[in-house]
Amino acid sequence: MKTTGGLISKTALSVLTGAALLLSVPAKGSSILSIESVNGAPGSTGTFDVLLTNTGISSQNIAAFNFELTTSDTNITFTGVSTSTTTATYIFPSSFFGPNITTFATGQSVEAGDVDATFLGTNVASGATYGLGFVSFSINPGALNGEIAQIDFVAFPSTSLADSGGNNVPFTAESGAITLESSTVPEPSTTVPLGGALLVGAWLIRRRT
Repeated sequence: MKTTGGLISKTALSVLTGAALLLSVPAKGSSILSIESVNGAPGSTGTFDVLLTNTGISSQNIAAFNFELTTSDTNITFTGVSTSTTTATYIFPSSFFGPNITTFATGQSVEAGDVDATFLGTNVASGATYGLGFVSFSINPGALNGEIAQIDFVAFPSTSLADSGGNNVPFTAESGAITLESSTVPEPSTTVPLGGALLVGAWLIRRRT
């Protein structure tokens, strides 16, 4: 069930972006939304960034956004989204809803949204990349080593961009993944002989002295 804060967030976002966000699905454009792919061990927690890259030849204004992520892997649980992106600078120097921009996080789905507090938006230059959210998650201890959990964007209007005039900004969405892998440890076949060699060496030194 969505929280009250989430409903307020959705209301403010719709006020800024206007009815245009709900009228039609935006065509694919030069704004690329992508999900950082990361590794994580079963039983651990982790994070990744949601990113926006302008691959067009001209600057693109972004004043508001909303995204929803989902995975079919029940070993992944999303726990929240903040503005503390690490791969790229967060898109709004003045966040209206930050630092916690989570709308809701329920198991295998998480949604977040934010608005530029100045309502002027950020002009994303050609080739530039900004962060839209720092997503945290946990991994079930029973998850299998080597398992790959695909993370996808939920389609418009759950995922949407708007400029300062309330217009839809076309975008292309790219999935990411969480690869589950345990920390590596030395094989017994190498640790046992090494330990035996150390013991023998110590015994020889003691005998000679």
